[in-house]
Amino acid sequence: MQELFQPFNRLDAESGNIEGTGIGLALTKQLLEWMGGSIGVSSMTGKGSTTAHPQLMDRPVIALTANAMQDDVERGESAGFNAYLTKPVSIEKLIKALEKHIGELSL
Repeated sequence: MQELFQPFNRLDAESGNIEGTGIGLALTKQLLEWMGGSIGVSSMTGKGSTTAHPQLMDRPVIALTANAMQDDVERGESAGFNAYLTKPVSIEKLIKALEKHIGELSL
């Protein structure tokens, strides 16, 4: 399953119709590691997959995702994301979210 976190590696991409470059989980893993966190995955055939990451010591978490439906946004907000941004990325919105939450970091 470590292949899942390799840049530009989209597992089973040839049989699906989901667009993307395969960079998202690689970036997520690197960012979490820079912040002292980690991410992992477990999978069982016929049962599904689960990703997990520990809390980031009360650091703000900004979601950046292609899941842009209203239900997705509401789930993200109720899960505790400090900001929930959707693709295509609006640099202006990303900068505003970073500026708003960067002061919450205790470095």
